[in-house]
Amino acid sequence: MPKYSREEFPANSIVYEKVCPYCNQDFWANKPRAIYCSDKCRVYANKAKREADMPKVLAGNSLEVEGRKGLEPMLVGAGRDLRLVYYNPYRQKRKQLDPDDTFGKKHLSGEHPRTLEEVVDFHMLRIQEHEYYYKSLKDLYLADFNADKTKLTDRERYFLQEEKSKVDMNIVGIRKRIQHIREKSQDPDYIPW
Repeated sequence: MPKYSREEFPANSIVYEKVCPYCNQDFWANKPRAIYCSDKCRVYANKAKREADMPKVLAGNSLEVEGRKGLEPMLVGAGRDLRLVYYNPYRQKRKQLDPDDTFGKKHLSGEHPRTLEEVVDFHMLRIQEHEYYYKSLKDLYLADFNADKTKLTDRERYFLQEEKSKVDMNIVGIRKRIQHIREKSQDPDYIPW
């Protein structure tokens, strides 16, 4: 461990005089590779470096940024709070059709019943939204893999793989639901959803 005085080392030992880059403290180290004067400085300096390397959302909250056309996909957050910020034109179309996310609830309750084709079109729009999300995940992963543009961490790569698996399952589930709706459409008592 580095020390702050030369007298703390034995008289015949080889020591190196250094300056801590985090707190600017002069210290003596017995190894040439020592960089920081203490564990505390090392931890805080590495934390500051990691935070500086994280992508930042520049303006407003992430919901405002997410709706911007032409936004490059980027990961925001850290650890378990990672999420992908990107522009999805199909999400915008779905939000126009169903602004308060009650399309299915109103349809099933009979408050605002939809035709079979409207329900199928809504689900197809959800599939397109998921496929676009999958494409954004894949583009970000490939940009890191091929061009070393983003320099993703292992946790971020794991997040991308996990999200791709979830999207695959969602798409398969929606396709099965559409197939089920079309098969049951001949039944007069069946409410398609």
